[in-house]
Amino acid sequence: MTTDPTVGVFGSNNARSTSPEDVAAGFVAPPQFWNILHRGNSVLTGPRGSGKTTLLKMLTVPALEAWDDPRAQEACAEADYSGVFVPADRSWAGQVDVVGEGFDDRLRVKLANASFVLHSLHAMVLCARWRSENRESSKRTHLHVTLGAEVEEEIARAVCGLWGLPAPAGSLYGLQLGVRDEISSLGDLARAGLGDESSETALREHHALHMDLIDVALPFIERFNHAAGDEDHVWAFLIDEIEFLPQGIQAMLVQAVRGRDPRVIQKVSIAPHTLTSMVQLNTPLGGWEGHDLQSVDLTFSEKEQGYPFSRSLVKREISDSPHRRAKGRAVSVAKLLGGEGFFERVPGEDAYGPGSANAKAITALAGFDDSFAAWLAKRHIDPASPWLVTGKRRSETLQKAIAIILLRCEFLHLVRGRLSPRTRKTTQVYVGEKAIFAICENNPRLLKAVVGKLLALQHGGKLRQGTRAEVVEACCNEYRLHLRAIEVERSVEDALLPRRLIDTIGAGFAAGIYGEQFDGEPPLSFEVSDEAKERHGLASMLQQLTHYGAIIPIGEDSYRLAHMFAPLYRLPLRKGRARSLASMLGVRTPQPDPEPKPVPVSAQLEIGDEAS
Repeated sequence: MTTDPTVGVFGSNNARSTSPEDVAAGFVAPPQFWNILHRGNSVLTGPRGSGKTTLLKMLTVPALEAWDDPRAQEACAEADYSGVFVPADRSWAGQVDVVGEGFDDRLRVKLANASFVLHSLHAMVLCARWRSENRESSKRTHLHVTLGAEVEEEIARAVCGLWGLPAPAGSLYGLQLGVRDEISSLGDLARAGLGDESSETALREHHALHMDLIDVALPFIERFNHAAGDEDHVWAFLIDEIEFLPQGIQAMLVQAVRGRDPRVIQKVSIAPHTLTSMVQLNTPLGGWEGHDLQSVDLTFSEKEQGYPFSRSLVKREISDSPHRRAKGRAVSVAKLLGGEGFFERVPGEDAYGPGSANAKAITALAGFDDSFAAWLAKRHIDPASPWLVTGKRRSETLQKAIAIILLRCEFLHLVRGRLSPRTRKTTQVYVGEKAIFAICENNPRLLKAVVGKLLALQHGGKLRQGTRAEVVEACCNEYRLHLRAIEVERSVEDALLPRRLIDTIGAGFAAGIYGEQFDGEPPLSFEVSDEAKERHGLASMLQQLTHYGAIIPIGEDSYRLAHMFAPLYRLPLRKGRARSLASMLGVRTPQPDPEPKPVPVSAQLEIGDEAS
């Protein structure tokens, strides 16, 4: 079982063990939320911490009822189905694997399917109970029905036998307990079957091993819908992290989106690298994107697209924090994160005007970097008056290169006639509102962790530009450090180990930025050729790093480093032209220190346990 390397940074912000009501209490809707609300099958992808579990839980009745937002009623109207959240994650799927190790493959598959079906039925009954119970604490009522004790008993008794429960249930609560007991008894029987032939025989004959989720869910749905006076009401199974389910169950879920019954839909979350390898997706036997299902990606192809969401999220974190005020005044998002920032100055006619930061950097760099002066001369640009370059000519030269110009000016200087790196313990280059949004990849879990630390420092009166920089760099160092927790095969060569591979790529990009010859458009992404994919362990490592958000797919077989590594290798917060990964792996490049630099205790992010 793979350990999540982001635990130290992300651990306290995992929605998996949080109730739907508590998830709703702090929920800020990303634009993708409104894409998955519709009544239809959806596949939700994104790296860890991007909010897949949160969004699925927000489609449940209790979450929608508890959400305090101006658009909450609109969301309820759109989500006119009963959302059944099924936490089909590593917690119980892993237990099935452990228990089933002593059985043949066929029995293990059936045991896993039985566990999945029973957990799904348990979640469905919980949803039905919520819809039928009286509540006074909710912000609104959503899909509420009144059944009465006799109707509940009729439904529970009717499906009890169909589900193979040994004792009749007299209410929805009794049915819920019956399914829970059946899950426990199935586990006991499986453990007993490991060493006892008669118990194994009883296990093979167990009713649950032969159940199909849709087949056994429909009798309950039909009866509940009839009692509620809505025969065609839709139930949505919200299945989290299906990559942890056995392949057989994944295949069943994919086939089910072809619409076996219009009263059942599915919305599932899955790791990004798994989507393309899901069995039977976009095949005649499975569902087709755009027809049977909609694929929704929680990453932002352009970082600027996620800034409004990140700003709203930080604003909510500030308002919910006990540290939200400084000297009696509310803290703004910009003030907390450090204002405009180094890279994200407002563009326009004055961006390169006399006295501007851009103009000063161009003039200064040309003064000690002969290769940059030659680059300017070739384009007929006077470094003393860059504001004279306007329009298309500016956009094709200075605007494309300005991030590299700023970085070389910041981190290089002339020593005895040669360009040398400046020694800086921390840098404020990566501080500022948009810079922090970009470094966090608009990832809510990481952004919350960084903001929480900044709010604590602000409350203690210790928040300065320097301490902001320390927090950001501590976060990036800790993320890199925890990549060592990714499990890899023993046979994988050292060059492909997670941190070693990231270091090679980061150092390769840095060499293009800070080399002797100025390059206004250095490589900042990498391509993986078919030949490189054959290198043992590389394809698997790229999948793992994509899942954890360490590398970001930007095209077919092309990636960039996550911006959270930018402060470690002094990279710009943008993508650039691609370089062959094989060429980087084949050339020895300077490596950063194997361990992260120490940072002040005040800036260290707390390491917590992953929510179970």
